[in-house]
Order: sequence, then structure tokens, then C-alpha cells
Amino acid sequence: MTDTGTSRRRFSPSLATRIFLVTSLLVTLAVGAAVAVTYWLVQKTARRAADEALESSSSVQTAFQTERYERLRLISRLFAADPAVAAYLAERDTRSILDLLSERGKDLGFDFAIFLDPDGKVIARTDRPEAVGQDLSQRALIQKARAEFEAAGVWQDGGNLYYAVAVPLSKGTLLGFLVTGFAINDLSALEVNKISGADVAYVSTASAAGAAGETSPRVVASTLPRQTADSLIAVLMADAKMKRMMETVVVAGKSIRRADISVRGEPWIAFLAPLLDAAGKPVGASVALASLEKESADYRQIATALLLAGIVSILLASLVSFGLTRRTLAPVRRLLTATEAARKGDYDQQVGSGSGDEVGQLGRAFDDLLSDLREKRDMEAYVTELSKSLPEPREGRAALGHPQAKDALLMGVELRGYGALRADAGPEPVLDRFGAELARVSAAITAARGQLEAVLGHHVLARFDGDKRAVRALAAAAEILKNAGDDPEAPLVALTAGRVALGPVPFGEQSERAVVGAPVAQLESLAREATSGEVVLSREVHDELKASFEQAGYQLAPRRGLVSPQLLYVLSGTMALRLTAGRAGVAGVATPDGKAGEAVSTLATLSGIEPGALMARRFEILSVLGAGGMGVVYKARDRELDDLVALKMLKRELWGDRGQLERLKSEIKLARKITHPNVLRTFDFGEIDGIPYISMEY
Repeated sequence: MTDTGTSRRRFSPSLATRIFLVTSLLVTLAVGAAVAVTYWLVQKTARRAADEALESSSSVQTAFQTERYERLRLISRLFAADPAVAAYLAERDTRSILDLLSERGKDLGFDFAIFLDPDGKVIARTDRPEAVGQDLSQRALIQKARAEFEAAGVWQDGGNLYYAVAVPLSKGTLLGFLVTGFAINDLSALEVNKISGADVAYVSTASAAGAAGETSPRVVASTLPRQTADSLIAVLMADAKMKRMMETVVVAGKSIRRADISVRGEPWIAFLAPLLDAAGKPVGASVALASLEKESADYRQIATALLLAGIVSILLASLVSFGLTRRTLAPVRRLLTATEAARKGDYDQQVGSGSGDEVGQLGRAFDDLLSDLREKRDMEAYVTELSKSLPEPREGRAALGHPQAKDALLMGVELRGYGALRADAGPEPVLDRFGAELARVSAAITAARGQLEAVLGHHVLARFDGDKRAVRALAAAAEILKNAGDDPEAPLVALTAGRVALGPVPFGEQSERAVVGAPVAQLESLAREATSGEVVLSREVHDELKASFEQAGYQLAPRRGLVSPQLLYVLSGTMALRLTAGRAGVAGVATPDGKAGEAVSTLATLSGIEPGALMARRFEILSVLGAGGMGVVYKARDRELDDLVALKMLKRELWGDRGQLERLKSEIKLARKITHPNVLRTFDFGEIDGIPYISMEY
């Protein structure tokens, strides 16, 4: 105990070190908190800036769309006022109309124009000259123009989108309708971006060919790089939440004011608004995007500068704290030096300090203590000299340890073969055999790091302390009962645990070592409940071994004693030996080859297969994962595939049970019907050396 305490003091940090560490920790926490708050503010400010950019983008898009429609109305009215247009329409001179549209298109800047007759059929069309006679009367823009004489809305054609206006052409009578439009393209998206600062993507919900029923979204115009735009569509289609939002926009025609999305690993905030045709039905969507990465870039530079300044502050504060701490604690170090000298017997130190603070008061108090110790030292020297002239004392009693009370695990071994002697048995052979038996029992106890306490007739009392005491005691019991078989005179072993008093007991002129307490009396009761060749456990010892039993796939059933009402657990010596044999031995317990066993974490399993075994030259058993009433599950390495698997095998006693084998087969049939991330995959069913098994995902 003294060495342990000295070791702890040697490696304990000094007071100066602790003050320095605490000060540094406080400074680090303060600077870290400042950086964390700054980072939070950066994110919050970036989001606010992104929201403002999106709001601005929405306003700009609305204004841009209104301006486009007004320009198209003006263009259409200029056409309607041209007398040549009326003449061409009256004559149905398609070539002249196309020439006029091409000439005016260069001047007025529209992207397409269509002349329709009063029934909505194409007379001339700049983007498709061959489409003469095409019936467009069912298009929303044309229907509204025929009903209200003028209409405006988003025109969807061939997967492309246009801002379009339809106006009537008349000269006394209705000659037809003129449809003009501006394409929604990258240039229009760029104009919105320049004013609002937010990126824009226009999405059409029809295929390029305009196939009926096709609603696959496609970016027709954007300010984003092509790869980012493609990734945006992938997110809109693949992410379930975004897909629902997109359906809300392009089906219900409602806007989504804010949506957090991730495109190519970069966080964005999106504003989704529908693009409506003349009838108010969505034909696409405008997606305004603000990059949080971009918005927070400048603010992150501030956070980085603050972090660097904080690191420098921590270093400077640590250096200043170190110097001040050493200077402040210099008197304490002098006091420590004097204390160490006094501990070694040098009481002639002088610590005195002239300061009136707590350290000075402590120094003066220590000087008074040293003065008292010097007086005590002088008195001890005087008594020592005086004792030299006194007569020699009588011989004292032998001390057998120090009296102590502790929690211990006790083992009682009853050598029943010596409980009664045959009339024809000579004393010398009996005592020789008894001595050899005691030596074997003592060796088993000592090998398991137990301590032999007493031999009372044919009863042996031993004690086990420390780590895994119950497992070591069970291993010793198994060694004692080794080869007992069905011998009616074989030993029996009882194990119990509890608080006992032990130490020397003086009587007469001698002292003897004794162990007393309830566990000692309990050993006598347990011994009456067992038969030769068995190990009987008290409830306390069973509780210590319970985890090891369960890991080994073995459960002991409690039973009520016949002599006493206490609960007890009994297992045969053969079972105890199987549980503690081979690799599953306990540190310090002799193995069959005479060498001390290595320390391991579990008892041997009841399936008869131990960690380290190699099954069918393929599966290397690594450990036991668990056990139930039917089988044991092992962690194993598949050497052929170089992968970890879980092997479930029947317990040894169930190997020949056809019913259990059928249950094992039914289990794999059921498992193969279930496919779920939270259900283990079952690989195979087979036999290894006649043992049925299931291999599963580890």
C-alpha cells in the first residue's frame, strides 16, 4: 500500500501545474465560446442575407415578367396598326407575312410570332414555317384571347418556355390573332441575377418533344453551371421532401418560400414559384437559389481571424499564467522542501516567512510543529537510552497476520473418503494418503491464487480474493474433483461469499489464525446439501458467476435446500471441469500440460467448441457472442473470404435432436424471406464435423 501511495504522489501534478492548467482551460473555454458564438452569428447572418437575396429575386422576377408582357403588348399593337398586316391576312399571303415577321423581329427583338385565323389555326409561324394550318385553339393563351380578346401567360412549346401575349387583329371584322413571345433563356435568368444577386433556374415540366403525359422536369434556363443545374434536377427528383415540394409548385400552383437543399454537397436555400399559363395553370417553375457557402464566405474570414487571434491569446495567457503561478507559489515550494526533510526525520528546518498572508501564517504554524517534533525526538532518544538498562522482556505471542474484516469468497472441501475409517485400516497408510490428498487440494487452491486458511479434520477451508475470484475458485474446484466420476468417497466442494473476520486469536501462550462469520456457517449447511463429486454454490457466488455462465450458454436452476431454506446451485465436477478446461482456463490455474493458463474472458462453451478452434479448415472461432436455450452464437472469421461472420450452432446435448434441427432449418427459411436493413442477413446452412450451423452477417 505504501508503494502505491508513493507512486500516486510521484505522478500527481504539482499545484503550480494545476493552477496553470485551470487558467489555460478557462481562457480556452472563453475564446472557444467567442468563436462558437461568432460562427453561429456568421451562419445566422448568412441565412438572413440569403433570405433577402431570395426575396429580391422574387420581386425582380415579378417585375421582369410584367415588363416582358408590356413590351409584347406594345409590339402586338404596332403589328395590329400596320395596314399591310391586315392586307396580308385578308389574302392569306403566308410568305409575305413571314417576311414581315422576320423583318420586324430583328427590329423589335421578339423570339417568335404566330398569326392565327379567328378559329385558332396557324396562318404563319416564325419558329415553324411548315406548321401552317396547325390547330392551336385549345391552348390556354388562345382560348383566353378568343374569349377576352387579349391574353398573356407563359407559353410552353417543345419543352421550352416563353413569356407570350395574344392580341386580336381586326379591320372592321376580326381577321385573326397575333401571338408574340420572348424566350425564357439564360440571358433572362442572368438579368434577374444581376439585379437580385440570387441564382435562378427555370424548370419546364414537359419533355423536349412535348410528349403527352410526360412531366419530367428539365432546366431550360439558369445562371448555374451545367453540372450544378443537372444536380439540381437530380435533387428535385430523388429527394422525397423536395419532390413533394416540387409537386406542390407544378401541380397545385403554390409557392414554396423557403427550402433547404444540398446540391453537390453545397448547402443552398431555394424559393420555388410556379410559372403560370394564361389559364393560371402551372407549366413550370422558377427556382431562385442562394448559396449559404457563398453568403458566409466573407463572414468566415472574420471567424477565422478571430480564431487565430484567440489561439495567440491562449498562448500568451498561458505563458503569463505560468510565470505568475511560479512566482506566487515560490514560498509554497520552500514549505514543501521543509516538509519532505521533516518526513525523513530532519526537524531542524526553519520555514519562517515575514509575510502576513496565508502562506506566511502556514510557515509559522509549520515552524511550531517542527519545534514539537524536535521535543518528541529528544524524548524518544532519552527513552531509548533508558531502555538499555532494563531487563529483557518475555517472549511475546506469535502474530499470524492482522485482525481484519473483509468480503471474501470461501471454499469448503470435504474429503469424504476420510470421514470414517475402516476397522482394518492402519493409521500410517491412511495418514499418508490423506497427506497426499491435502497436497493435491492445496496445489489446486494455490494455482488459482487462493489461500489455504485451515484444515479441520477431513475438512479444508480456503479463501479467494481479488479479480475473478469466483471463476478462479470454480477452476480450483474443478481441478479438485477431476477424475472423481461416480466415486461415493470423492470430495465435494462448497462455495460461498460474504463478510468475515479473520486474524490471530490468542489463547493460552499461543495464537492461532481463525476465520469466523456467517459464510463459514453457511459452508457447513451447503456441504449437507451436496453429494460426492459435486460443487454446490451459494446464491452470492452464483450471482458472481452468472454472466460467465450465460456467456458460455449455461444456466443453473436454483433449488431450495433440504436442511436449510437457503437457495443454492449445484453442478457436477465434470461440468465444472468442462467449463474451465483448455483455453477457457483462468489465469494462474494449471492446465493439463502443466503450464499456467493464460487469462481469458469467458468459460468454455457448452456447445463443446472453444474460442481458437478452427472448424472445417475455414471458420476460426474468435469468441462467444451469446447463447440461448437452443444454441450458441460465435464470432468467427471466414478464412476463405477473409471476413467476419456469426455462426449459430446447436448445443452439444441437442446435436442428435431432429426436432431442434428442423427448428434450425425453419429459422433460416424464415430469415431468407425477410429483407430489411435492421435484420441480419443469413448466408448459409450446413454441417461442420457433424455439427449443424447457420452462418449469418456479423
